[in-house]
Order: sequence, then C-alpha cells, then structure tokens
Amino acid sequence: MKVSIIGASGKVGTELTRILAEHSSFSSKVDMVLYAPNNSKKIVGQLTDLEESILLRGDVFAKNISFSATSDIADIKESDLVVICSGLFATKEEKALFKTVDTSGRNIQSYKNYDMMVDIANSIVKFAPKSNVIVATNQSDMMTEVVNNIVCNQKVYGIGCYLDTIRYKTIFIEEAKKKNVVLSVKDINAFIMGNHNDNMFLDENNFKVKKKISGLNTLIKNVLARKSHKVMKCEIEEFNFEFRCTLMMSSVKTAVHLDCQLALFIK
Repeated sequence: MKVSIIGASGKVGTELTRILAEHSSFSSKVDMVLYAPNNSKKIVGQLTDLEESILLRGDVFAKNISFSATSDIADIKESDLVVICSGLFATKEEKALFKTVDTSGRNIQSYKNYDMMVDIANSIVKFAPKSNVIVATNQSDMMTEVVNNIVCNQKVYGIGCYLDTIRYKTIFIEEAKKKNVVLSVKDINAFIMGNHNDNMFLDENNFKVKKKISGLNTLIKNVLARKSHKVMKCEIEEFNFEFRCTLMMSSVKTAVHLDCQLALFIK
C-alpha cells in the first residue's frame, strides 16, 4: 500500500510520521511518501533523528514501512491514501486587517489556504485519482469541502470539530476534578460543532456524563466560557464514520494521532 503525506515537514505531518514509524502492527508493506515543496532535506534529517531515538529505546523503527522524502508532488502517483497537512500562516498585519470583517480572527486560515488546497486537490486528481483523502488543514470543514468539490470521484474525509471536542472534554475533566469527580474522555459524550472559530457550539441534546456531578449545568457553562463556545440545542443524526481521527493539542506541538485507524486503510 502507498500512503502520501502532503505537508510532511510541518508539526502535524512530522508527528503523524512519528506515530506511523512507531506503529508495529502493519501486516503488509506500506510505502510512505513524505512531501514538502521546499523542505525534503529537513524531512530526511527528522527521519534520521527519529530512527535513532526509537532504536535507543530498544524499539523497532518503521516495521513494514518505508519512508521517502520528496519535493516533487508527482511522487504521490498511485497513492492509495493521501493525508493533507499543509497550511499557511497569516501575518499579524493580515490578521489585524481580517478582524474588521471576522472578529474571531480564525476564518483567515481558510482564505490563506484556499488556493494551496485547490492546487493540492488538482494534483491528487492528476497523480492519485484512486486514493482516499484525509484533510487535516484548518479550517477543516471548509478545506474538506474545497477538496471534495475537486476530488469528486474519490472519498474525502475531514477531521471536522474533533480537535475542539477533545479540547472541550479535556477542560471538562479538569473542572470536574475540582469537584472531586474523576473522569476519563470515554466518560463524556459531547460534540462541539461549527467552523473552528468563536461560533462553535456544544450540542446540548446529546451531551451526557456517565458519573453524577452536582451543579452539572453550571459546570458545562464554565467549561464553555473557557473555550468561548456557545450552548445550542440541536438534533444530530448518528454518524457512521469509516475512520476516526484523534487530535491532541499542546502548547509545544500539534499531534495528529490518526488512532492509527488508518488501519481501516492500511492493513
């Protein structure tokens, strides 16, 4: 199987590469193409560091996986799966200017990334027309729609608000601990919805906690206040996802843990 990561030199692409390199349950050979238009040498250095650190721990590096770094988009040819992690950063001046029409200051990500995503999608159609596509670029829903409109004959998956949902659950666990209630992520059924900006909201109808907590409604509002989300009652259908993405954010790096439910693609 062939998997290509577009934007492999960035924080998300680098962390995804690390997770796959440490994964040891792939039963068949996986060829990983790590694409970065200007940083393929950086990827080679990162792979060397990664291999040495894994071997020093006494673990196996990249079992049944081969990595190749490239700055040529044509090398994604005939990929079975393409993961898009590329993203451009807005300058302080651009953010300040954009806030006159978008007070959240987040939608500029979509405007900055739009042309790049169109180019990437067209390259996927040209070189990997039979691949599944996962979009991790912000704002995910908008960028997934851009790709889906071009890669219209292929399956396209977006991470949606999963990161924001995980963040919400993390803060909820912290606040519950102050009430001497110990929770895990699995104890909380919650969905944060919206476009990864200040207009995101909690689906209150489907919110559930497995343990009893006094002052639950106040706790919910306190958590939402910390994340600037809204509470909204809405009906949501049960979704049958064909894969799950788990994103974990820290102040140091963004880690994409595709749970390795990439296992649904990679056998």
